[in-house]
Amino acid sequence: MTLSSIARRCARRALTRRHDPRGLLIRTFAASSEDSVVYAEEIQAAQIKPAAFYEEQGEKRNYFYHIDLQGRLFLEDVLPKNVATSLKSDKFLDFFWHMLRPNTLGTFEEYPFISPCGKEMNFVRPADTPIVFDRIDYSEPNGFPRLV
Repeated sequence: MTLSSIARRCARRALTRRHDPRGLLIRTFAASSEDSVVYAEEIQAAQIKPAAFYEEQGEKRNYFYHIDLQGRLFLEDVLPKNVATSLKSDKFLDFFWHMLRPNTLGTFEEYPFISPCGKEMNFVRPADTPIVFDRIDYSEPNGFPRLV
């Protein structure tokens, strides 16, 4: 395997930079081949199901979420996904992240994580990883910082 072939393979999945229609610079994850580049936002938009699915599941109290590459949480069917449309309630987010666990229910297996909340079940699909922290606690007695 030559160095150039290794570089091409690494370039297939890379953080890239692009400009949105307003001219703002966006860093985003992209998977590429020799011919095209597909951005994480496009992949996620293609995974959105019809509105009837979300309405039916909402009656059963099943909700579907997406975690983007910056660790922001969105209802899956919301477009566009930006700071204005992300969920921001500290109380809700602390509880949501605290309850996050692997999906072992055997349903909706395309969502690898769940965050149960009483009778509701929140199914979660991360763009990369569901690990999110928003501060570092240095008050641990063992001297090691804790990600909170």
